[in-house]
Amino acid sequence: MTQKLTIHLTQQKTQKVGTLVQKDKKIYFKYNKEFLKTGIELCIP
Repeated sequence: MTQKLTIHLTQQKTQKVGTLVQKDKKIYFKYNKEFLKTGIELCIP
């Protein structure tokens, strides 16, 4: 079974950051290509 979760960042406007996918007991994250072009850096403590 595959589960997906889309991640968004809301500052002045909402932007799609990427997608988390859980598949075969592993978790993957793929950044949205348009978000990468913004140059915004994320840090999750």
